[in-house]
Amino acid sequence: MFSVSKGELFRNNERIRISTNFLPSRHAPDHGVDLTYIPHHHDFFELVVILDGEGFHHIGETAHSVFRGDVFIILPSVPHHFQASHLRLVNVMFREDVLEPYEHELRQLPGFTALFTLEPRERLEGRRKGHLRLSGSRLEEVERLIHQLIREENSRAPGHTIMAAGLFFQLLTVLAREYQRLSTPEAHRILTISSVLSALETQYPRRWTLEELCARANLSPSTLRRHFIRAVGMPPLRYLAYLRVEKACELLTHTDLTMLEIAEEVGFQDSNYFARQFRRYKGISPREFRRITRRGVSAPAP
Repeated sequence: MFSVSKGELFRNNERIRISTNFLPSRHAPDHGVDLTYIPHHHDFFELVVILDGEGFHHIGETAHSVFRGDVFIILPSVPHHFQASHLRLVNVMFREDVLEPYEHELRQLPGFTALFTLEPRERLEGRRKGHLRLSGSRLEEVERLIHQLIREENSRAPGHTIMAAGLFFQLLTVLAREYQRLSTPEAHRILTISSVLSALETQYPRRWTLEELCARANLSPSTLRRHFIRAVGMPPLRYLAYLRVEKACELLTHTDLTMLEIAEEVGFQDSNYFARQFRRYKGISPREFRRITRRGVSAPAP
């Protein structure tokens, strides 16, 4: 299976690449081999928009039908390829760090969390059959943004990276809003969980209660728990603790804050409880984690 890395695809400090591909292939891309229809994986994200035709997208062990207007995300390290006799699609490939300037704002959009986090996971597990499908003026708007992105990338004019970044975030916001307009029962379920997930990810220091999360989702505790475990793999409050530990890892690595300061910063009530939760998820104490990462050695897997 072919593998493509960020270093092979992105030039210098570039963080976004976009290409239009056709099946059957008409030409080879910059990295030398057209992998559109060959099983492959990569260490960056890929946003796919089907502009014309129909076919199949093989992801993991599952084949999903794709049609004009379909939009979906392919996560890093996921094996995939397309199969079709006629298919025109756009691949917007981007490094995760390109999201950093506006990630907090994007995470407040349930449609973004649904499209970029939950749906790709469910598609990989073969549980998600539907996805965002644009038509009419909405597809035309997305195509217009994509063509502007392509022109900026090809122009290499002064300031083209700034223009491309602005268009990229505009594209993500448009797609997130379109996802939030979906009205199918399956879309409603995933958007409901996305709303809870977005709240936890953007307000993780807050002392959330299960009752507050249930009210936000308009679901009973048992129903919220069932849907959340299905989508995320663990109950809501356990995910909140996990999220706080992940944020604590960043502070342990990049700041000199004390254990108590870090505990309070991420939402734990005291440093002892913080240490117990940290060991639960990481297998070592926060102090050990800081010592290991400061040496430049990866922390052991729990």
